[in-house]
Amino acid sequence: MAGSEPAISHREPERDMIRARVNAGIARAKAAGKHGGRPPLAPELAERIREALAVRGRAGIRVIAKQFGVSPMTVQNVAR
Repeated sequence: MAGSEPAISHREPERDMIRARVNAGIARAKAAGKHGGRPPLAPELAERIREALAVRGRAGIRVIAKQFGVSPMTVQNVAR
């Protein structure tokens, strides 16, 4: 199948152009002071979760998560 090699060779420059445009956009956003990604948990909420975790004989992580309206993973991350 000698015909399959040229099909791959024209895709690589296209991927490079896409990558360059994406990186340029990210650099432009950083220069403008934009922040990418999920916003951090509010410090007050994290502190309230820590207090709930510190109670002796406390409820489970899932119950605490439901109480504060966050996911169980968020409660586990605060516990770390």
